[in-house]
Amino acid sequence: MTKPDRSEQPHRVRMSRNTLKDKLNYHGQIMFYRLLYSLAGLALGLTAIVAGCLLFLSGVSGKTTWTAKVLNLQSTLTDAAPGTILFVVGLYVVFVTRYSSSSYLCSKTAARRKAAK
Repeated sequence: MTKPDRSEQPHRVRMSRNTLKDKLNYHGQIMFYRLLYSLAGLALGLTAIVAGCLLFLSGVSGKTTWTAKVLNLQSTLTDAAPGTILFVVGLYVVFVTRYSSSSYLCSKTAARRKAAK
């Protein structure tokens, strides 16, 4: 028996293991950096919260007026101590940078459904 000539065989495209591994690593890296971002925000926010509590409990006084209006939501703090402002800013930072993998997973699921159609 003779082997068929290579020119007669259909050309196959092979996906190298590195390419597949790179695609899998890409999504893993995205999730890793999102986790780092959330942990950094949590650390910064908790630091601001603790510093605000320490300022408030140690009796640091001052008058601060804060008015913020975003998307028809309004926040007003009048005659607040600096510790109170720092505490509120810390809560905001923790809230904004919280980790939520569900939004990433939902976007992946939506992309798969769109590709299946």
